[in-house]
Amino acid sequence: MRQKRGKRILTLLAAAQIAISLLFGGCGAGRAAWEAVGRRAEVLPPEAKEAPSISADRFAYEQLDGQTQGVYDQILQCILKHEEKTTVSTMDKDVLERAFSCVMMDYGGLFWISGYQYNTYMAFDQIVGLEFEPHYVYSEKEREDLQAQVDAAVEEWMAGISINDSDYDKARYVFETLIGRVDYRADSPDNQNILSVFLHGETVCQGYADATQYLLQDLGITCAVVTGEADGSNHAWNLVKLDGNYYYTDATWGNSRYRSEDSGENKHINYAYLNTTLADIQKTHTADVPVELPESETDEDTYFVKEGLYFTAFDPAAIGGCIQGAWRNGDGRISVKLSGEDIHKETLDYFVTRQKIFSYCPGLGSISYLDEESLGVITFIFP
Repeated sequence: MRQKRGKRILTLLAAAQIAISLLFGGCGAGRAAWEAVGRRAEVLPPEAKEAPSISADRFAYEQLDGQTQGVYDQILQCILKHEEKTTVSTMDKDVLERAFSCVMMDYGGLFWISGYQYNTYMAFDQIVGLEFEPHYVYSEKEREDLQAQVDAAVEEWMAGISINDSDYDKARYVFETLIGRVDYRADSPDNQNILSVFLHGETVCQGYADATQYLLQDLGITCAVVTGEADGSNHAWNLVKLDGNYYYTDATWGNSRYRSEDSGENKHINYAYLNTTLADIQKTHTADVPVELPESETDEDTYFVKEGLYFTAFDPAAIGGCIQGAWRNGDGRISVKLSGEDIHKETLDYFVTRQKIFSYCPGLGSISYLDEESLGVITFIFP
């Protein structure tokens, strides 16, 4: 308000500092807020400047309206340039939060940031400016050194795949590579970003999801990090676009040691969570993201359809032939997906209850199986 001397006084409120996944020690991403701190200033914030858009190939960015896209661009440029702060072209902190959340969905490789603070400039009880101030956990020099180490690891890990390979092959390669090279460990260092994956070889779900996004986007596959809940806990997984259609993948749940890391069990890959449909992932996962997630219009790039392991009718000879092939190849296990409850029940009864599996696997002394009934997936495990 104006003082008698005619001087214009502005109040600068340093409002809620919002932190994302690095504050969360468990598997998922979370947010926390600090008490607002007020101080007075006699200057307006710098004018918001338009930032270049480099995210037209990113899923979350494309779901935003034009104004929020502009804020997204400003936030991203500030982070990438390691700037201390930037004025954004909105007066609405909810728009700022939505834009920031979408940046984090689209860019899993931003390991040097753990959240942000927003500064609200007010005059005469009106907001006159909003400022984005990132919370950096590494200096710019530290970031450069760590990025070089990440780049070296990624180059080695991705030697077996090419940008010219099929979308399905890229998605499967990244899924298998991450599970094969990275262990699930709740207390792993840097476990809420990609450093835990590429530098330490152990992570939790946020690290798996960020690394999946980082690698697939680098291979030309649109991929976003999805956060929410699974099994009643905070969790992170991915949306991927393969051959023009959307699927969902969860490398954490693809790691057979996820729920039994202390059991001494040999690690196996659970393909039930590679390129599944929205309908299937929603049976076990509940998303909490600022944009609507797309339906899966086809299942042609799901693991089971692509590998010929999806059955829409009870066909013991065909199912048995797949099991026999895996047994003879020494694969260790094989999973099949059944399209309906009746087919699923018949398959279990025939191969497990009636023990017909031994007819297809001569010399097999015992068999274990894992039944994911909600997905219609049965995994046969050979000793």
